Amino acid sequence: MKRFYSFLFVLFLLVLTGCQNELTENIMTGGTKDTVDKSDNYEIQGRIVQVENSSMTVVNAVSKEMIKKYNTNEILSKRHGKAVIFSFKDTSKKFEIGQLVRVWRDKNSPILESDPPQMSASKVEIIED
Repeated sequence: MKRFYSFLFVLFLLVLTGCQNELTENIMTGGTKDTVDKSDNYEIQGRIVQVENSSMTVVNAVSKEMIKKYNTNEILSKRHGKAVIFSFKDTSKKFEIGQLVRVWRDKNSPILESDPPQMSASKVEIIED
């Protein structure tokens, strides 16, 4: 009988581990998968709210007017959409706060589970200045 319960416990752990990727993706998308268009394989389309030497914070549900009116911390605390901090290697492009961008995640780098999550960008496309 003890072996049976041990087997059930191990089986439960295997099932729980298998569901972890879906849970992580759900957390990363803010619980709404429609904010990430996987058909184009980009991670997020949104506006830059903060730029540092080799990183930027992008929020998908923010307007230029909100960026002018509120600072980064206020925007992140009041957000209704997804926010992600991206690090990038190509510093030749000059990114500016308020630009509308589409960002692709580097699939070979880890996702740091923080709030907002942090990941490396493989490509950044400026859609609108």
